[in-house]
Amino acid sequence: MEFRDKLKANGCQNGEILQSVDLALLVKRSAYTIGNALEKISDFAKLDMDKATMHQNVLNQEVRFNYLLKQNASLGDLDSKNSQTLQELENVNELGFGLQVLRILRHELDEVGEQAGKPTASKDSVERLFRFFNDYYCDYYNLDDKVKEMQSSILRI
Repeated sequence: MEFRDKLKANGCQNGEILQSVDLALLVKRSAYTIGNALEKISDFAKLDMDKATMHQNVLNQEVRFNYLLKQNASLGDLDSKNSQTLQELENVNELGFGLQVLRILRHELDEVGEQAGKPTASKDSVERLFRFFNDYYCDYYNLDDKVKEMQSSILRI
């Protein structure tokens, strides 16, 4: 009884003792020495550590994969936006307003603004041009039609 009390005092339970004895018998039957058994147990511990490391690597790869998926979606959106912009530029170019023509127009607008004593910042010049179109373009066409009418009447006379 005294031996059991000492074991209980040290925190050992009967079940633990039986498991230790079973383990010792297993080692003895398998022709392993205690040293071999301890070596194998340390190999298992290393395998557990390797498994934990692999699991962490998998988690890191999943995070990286999700990040790359989001980046891919963003690049897809950017590609779509750039394709639309390119299509609009091609449409404007087909109308005769290619980049070179627009640069020449901007330069001409700045030059006219400078001669008129107006601000020559391209944005101001372009705004003046559109105000002019809004205010006078219909009048210009009407005047053009009247001039053609007068010319034809002069030719008839």
